[in-house]
Amino acid sequence: MKRLITPSAALVAMMFLLTVATPVWADTVRPAAVAQAGTTAALTLALVNETSASHSYELTATGLPAGMAVTFAQSGPVVTSVKVGAQASVPVTLRVQVPADARLGSADIKFVARRDDGTTVEAPFTLDVESTYALKITSASKNVSTFSGQDFALDVAVVNNGAADATNLKPSLDMPPKWVLVSDPPSIPNLGPGKEAVFHLKVTVPASQVAIDQSVKVSVGSDQVSSPSSPVSVRVQNNPVYLPIAGGVVLIALVALVVYFRRKGRR
Repeated sequence: MKRLITPSAALVAMMFLLTVATPVWADTVRPAAVAQAGTTAALTLALVNETSASHSYELTATGLPAGMAVTFAQSGPVVTSVKVGAQASVPVTLRVQVPADARLGSADIKFVARRDDGTTVEAPFTLDVESTYALKITSASKNVSTFSGQDFALDVAVVNNGAADATNLKPSLDMPPKWVLVSDPPSIPNLGPGKEAVFHLKVTVPASQVAIDQSVKVSVGSDQVSSPSSPVSVRVQNNPVYLPIAGGVVLIALVALVVYFRRKGRR
C-alpha cells in the first residue's frame, strides 16, 4: 500500500532539499577604521540598552596589537564606563592610539561593554594601519643638567618612517612658559621616506628659575603628522655665581648706608 504524500509534506521536503543543495550566502557589514602610523584612529559606536531599566556599562577592548592603547569618550571627556537609560542609546567614541612603529596591516579588535548585571555586549571591528605619514624620534637626550640663567643644548634626531614625504618639519618642546627655545635649523622643508634629520636645540632657562627637576617633552611636527613625544628630564640648579653676586650687592648696599649715615652725622 502506497503512502500518500500530502502537499504540505511535499513542500517541507522540497525546502529541505533546497537547503541542503544550495550554498548559504551571508553578506555582513563590519565597522572599520583606518589610521596612519603615529596617529589616533577614532570610531563612534552606539551602545543600546533594550531593557526596561537603566544600566551602567564598563568599557574595554580586546585584540589590540602590541603598543596600541585605547580610550573611550562620551561627548568629549574620557570615560571608562557609561550609563544608558531604559530603552535608550548613547554614542561612545573609541580612540586607538597607534604608535609610529606599529605593524602595518589589519587588526581585528573587539569592543566590549560589560553591563552591571554581568551581561556582555561585544562589537568586533577592523583597524587598518597604514604608514602614509609617520615620524619617529630616534635619538634625544634623556637627562640634562643646567643652571638658572644659563642655556642647555639638546640634539634631536627624527626619522621619516612613513611612505611619503613629510614637509615643514619643526621641533617643539613642552616646557615652562618663561623658557626660550631656539632651533638650528628652525625648520626642515622636506624629509623623504627613510631619511633622518637632526635639530640642534638651545634652551635658555631664566635667571629667576628656582632649582627644580623639570620633565619636558620634545616632539617634531610636520604638515601631515607629529612624532610621538620623547621625555627629557632637566635638572636646574641655582647658579653657582648667584650667591657671591648677591652677597656682593648686599655688601655694597651696607657700605653705602654706613657712608651715608656717617656723612649725615657730621652735619
